[in-house]
Amino acid sequence: HRRRHSFPTRRSSDLRNYYQHEINNLLQAAQESVTYVFCDVNRLHETNNKFGHEAGDRMLIALASELAKSFGQDMSFRFGGDEFLAIALDERLDKVQAKSDQILSNLKKQCYHVSIGIKQEKADHLNVSDLLYQADKAMRKSKEEFYKKAESDRRAR
Repeated sequence: HRRRHSFPTRRSSDLRNYYQHEINNLLQAAQESVTYVFCDVNRLHETNNKFGHEAGDRMLIALASELAKSFGQDMSFRFGGDEFLAIALDERLDKVQAKSDQILSNLKKQCYHVSIGIKQEKADHLNVSDLLYQADKAMRKSKEEFYKKAESDRRAR
């Protein structure tokens, strides 16, 4: 049984299949709410090209480690090449936001930048597909803002 945050060695399709297989079991424990924290590593492609894939893997492992530390190994998933999902059950949204802010802060100290989208639904009105879509949409908005700011910072120099 391989530890899940050795993420870079698992194929994307395997990870999605694991998530799809396990998600219903995981979410049955929710009494009040389910919160999705969808993450994407910024500039992974550039890091791989400039510093090599080992440097990119270190970024992925750093994010995986932070998610596992904050949300638990069993509630953290690599969801694709540079996308990750953490799930919080029955946690207040402000607490999940604080954990996410801490993750961003810890990663920024290592010069890693991650975009995060957070969405919460009541457990009794849960539509998993929609929750994932909304968290992904929020993450993409965060990513867009990151690149707009990076571009304006670059122009200001």
